[in-house]
Amino acid sequence: MIASTARSWIVLGVLSLAASGSLRADAPVDGTDALNAYTRGDYKTAMKLLRPMAEEGNTFAQFTIGKMYVYGEGTPKDPVKGFPLIRSAALQGLSIAQLHLGRMYLEGNGIAKDSAQAAQWFGKAADQGDADAQYALGLQYLDGNGVAKDPAQAAAWFDKSARQGHPGAEFNLAQLYRQGLGAPKDPAHAAAWYRKAAEQGYAQAEYQLALMLISGEGVPKDVNQAITWLQHAAEHGDASAQCDLASFYDQGENVGKDPVQAVQWYFKSAQQGNAKAQYHLAEMLAGGRGVGKNFSEALGWYRKAASQGQADAQYRLGLFYTGGIGVAKDPAAGVGWFRKSAEQGNADAAYRLALMYQNAQGVAKDSGQALAWYEKAADHGIPEAQYNLAVIYATGDGVPKDSTKAAGWYRKAADQGIAEAQYNLGVMYATGDGVPKDPAQALDWYKKAADKGIADAQVYVGAMLANGTGGTKDPAQAAQWLAKAADQGNSDAQLYYAIMLLNGQGVAKSPVHAAEWFKKAAEKGNVDAQMQLAALYLDGQGMAKDPAQAAFWYQKAADQGQVQAQLQLALLYENGLGVAKDLHQMEQWLQKAAAQGNADAQIKLGIIYYLGEGVPKDPVQTAHWYGLAAAQGNADAQYRLGLMYENGVGVSTDPATAAQWYGKAAVQNVTAAQLSLGELYASGNGVKRSNRRALEWIRKAAEGGNKKAMELIAQSYENGWLGLPQDPHQANQWHAKARHAQE
Repeated sequence: MIASTARSWIVLGVLSLAASGSLRADAPVDGTDALNAYTRGDYKTAMKLLRPMAEEGNTFAQFTIGKMYVYGEGTPKDPVKGFPLIRSAALQGLSIAQLHLGRMYLEGNGIAKDSAQAAQWFGKAADQGDADAQYALGLQYLDGNGVAKDPAQAAAWFDKSARQGHPGAEFNLAQLYRQGLGAPKDPAHAAAWYRKAAEQGYAQAEYQLALMLISGEGVPKDVNQAITWLQHAAEHGDASAQCDLASFYDQGENVGKDPVQAVQWYFKSAQQGNAKAQYHLAEMLAGGRGVGKNFSEALGWYRKAASQGQADAQYRLGLFYTGGIGVAKDPAAGVGWFRKSAEQGNADAAYRLALMYQNAQGVAKDSGQALAWYEKAADHGIPEAQYNLAVIYATGDGVPKDSTKAAGWYRKAADQGIAEAQYNLGVMYATGDGVPKDPAQALDWYKKAADKGIADAQVYVGAMLANGTGGTKDPAQAAQWLAKAADQGNSDAQLYYAIMLLNGQGVAKSPVHAAEWFKKAAEKGNVDAQMQLAALYLDGQGMAKDPAQAAFWYQKAADQGQVQAQLQLALLYENGLGVAKDLHQMEQWLQKAAAQGNADAQIKLGIIYYLGEGVPKDPVQTAHWYGLAAAQGNADAQYRLGLMYENGVGVSTDPATAAQWYGKAAVQNVTAAQLSLGELYASGNGVKRSNRRALEWIRKAAEGGNKKAMELIAQSYENGWLGLPQDPHQANQWHAKARHAQE
């Protein structure tokens, strides 16, 4: 609870001067009847009795009649007519007349306003010990009104008046001691004078004393006693006290929580124009606390507080207009209120204003303005602003991409518990983007986000624990995290958890449960899960064997462009497994897979064009598809392409090119290619003839289990070919190996 400044109370103190209107007890004895008439409000009788006395020069009678004219007591109000009478009494030394004359000069009532004359007359009365005049003169010295500003003189006059028990002077003297203005700073003295004024029911003093008791300034801290004084001040109409008392009831601090009482006190304060109370009253109405929920009334009080510059109320109005709460939705009006609040430093409003600029809501999209307001909000610690600022720098949205800045803002938001920031920071540590690569840090941040239920983070924690990345390998923990994410419907988690169940990794092996999770992920469109599920249906693992279902899920994956699914679907159409046999469909799916660079599909296309299966025979197409697969390093395609060049099928006969392709396949241990290359060296066809190279490659083929190569070596030993000596024993051994290979 924040107190109003001491200065504001001092200025307000002058108002109490005008409230004094009763006659003093120092009236002349022979004027008793007149005084009694005046006191009971019988102004006509009082005037009748006082007039002769005034004409005879009685100063008190002159003053009283003058005062009656000034304030319209029993006669039409006529300050001009009353002024000379009061002045006459004042000139004759009547202190109360001097006081009132000073007041008339100060207020410009019946005479031209003249603060200097006011100070002179207040001084005359003050010198005679008039407490009200001493107080009034103190105020003039404090404000520099009609006299040179002099806080020390103000303190001196307040002290004189206060020692006579003047509550306003006691209050203002307390203010000066509290501030150290015109008097030594002394909170204890301030509290003592506040208490004296408070004990006389001076509301502002009651309130300030309560604040000192709450904070323990100049007095021992005593919240319970403070609440008592707040209650007194509130009952005496102090708006700030009413607001603070309401706050105690609202929050239940040292008093029983009582929303109804809170509303009542907020309302009293709000009616007096207290912006803070107006805001809190609106909050109670909007939330239905202590009063029926009423957005329309809440809006009215928000407006009153906002019009006084109350930043929180301005922010709330922005929310109401942008959300259409209790008022027609008006994003532009919302922007206006957010701006007013943000310009006063309200960080939440700055964040909302940034969102409006970023999303072009109620204002033209302006990335620069969005960035500027996000930075203001982020600098004030709004975590959502810090997160959004990080995203802007990470993506380069309207600013140069800056991963280092992004990581810095993610860190600030993450430290405040923004789960998405924790996850993104984990990604940055995992990839070394904007921060040094650090798997341990990545795992730590992923865990923080995972604990808050971020499914993607749970997936990464599971994957890292399963692999031992960034920490100790722990398949059981990995499975638990993946299960959590899977339960949230994360298809990647469902896939990985299913794989762990299928393999019994960190959990009991269960193909049945694995199939269930694969299906959940597959139904969400996870292409890898669709592939796994299709394979399980094809193999009958964890479920009844069902080629039709396998074909169904391969089709789903194939439609998403999954190349292996396209190849598998082609094979199913070729064999009529789970689908009607359809060589045209086979060719179509092979084309799709081959177009994505799948070498197996390219080879298969080459074969069907060679054989004319579902397509016209076309050796040229065969050579084309073999060539594409061979260029990717596929050894089988390299061998087949070598055959086509050697035999001039689909391409011009070219033994040299054939030798090159045979060589590529041969080094990948394709025994047929090794044999063919050896035969080319033996004949010198496309390569320089060399028995040594021929025997080297033929022997490799034979050692790799190629029966034809074994027979060729056996024949070479029989006939002395390839530079080998005739050796029946060796020939018989290789014939035996060939027979064994055949068996």
